[in-house]
Amino acid sequence: MKKAIFALMLVALLALSGCISDSEPAPTALPPMESTQVTSRDELYELYNQIDFNMTIAELEAKLGPAVREEVSMENSTGTTLVWERGGIYTQVAVSDGQIVGKAISADDPRTFALLTEGANFDNVHLLEKNMDYTQIVEMMGCEGLEILARINRDESPVTVNRLMRWTDESGTLMQILFNQDGTICTDDNSYTLYEFPTLEPGATYAPTPTVDPEATPRPTAIVTAAPTAEPTEVPTEAPTAEPTEAPTEAPTAEPTAAATDAPAASSAPVAG
Repeated sequence: MKKAIFALMLVALLALSGCISDSEPAPTALPPMESTQVTSRDELYELYNQIDFNMTIAELEAKLGPAVREEVSMENSTGTTLVWERGGIYTQVAVSDGQIVGKAISADDPRTFALLTEGANFDNVHLLEKNMDYTQIVEMMGCEGLEILARINRDESPVTVNRLMRWTDESGTLMQILFNQDGTICTDDNSYTLYEFPTLEPGATYAPTPTVDPEATPRPTAIVTAAPTAEPTEVPTEAPTAEPTEAPTEAPTAEPTAAATDAPAASSAPVAG
């Protein structure tokens, strides 16, 4: 039952992280960010690190302040999720039978955490194998992951804790893997996930996915309109400049001359023989 409550919290975590909930990668870019990116792990874990699995709800709220409570249920399991929000960061605790079974941290936009795993190399994701451990995956990805969730397993002896680690880049693309306490990948279903989001190109516009029947086939996707391409313009050709011409000189006016004497008119009569 406790794992069922944890699973519900994990679903809520994905929803709060702005991630898609099915196994298909997102086909379009996320919209422009509206939240501020976290620049420090100390800032991110301000409340998270104060949560001890042995605390009661009363102790939690005495330390962190009143929480927003939500009752959750799945099949025959019920429990409570407590949420504290500060600066767009949500710190969550899952409680079952009065005991904390998990804690998580999230934000509305997965890119909020991108600076904390800066340099993550998603080109290497295809190298991931189930028998790899955390140290090998850190080497593969090029940086440490970010712990965004922890689950306690009180039914095990000794008690162990699973941790969900995430790598995110500036596009919102993320990979998250649930690890056992010894650093190996957990064998639970959906123990590792990859969500890919292409980068929204400068000048492109974003339209959210329309609200329709989720069972529809094919499922609709968000629409991205590419940035308009400027039409090439012809460089105007300057009109040729006419060569300067000299002003024409007026023809000289003829000097008046004396009138000529008219010649005698020729006779049109035949000459006699």
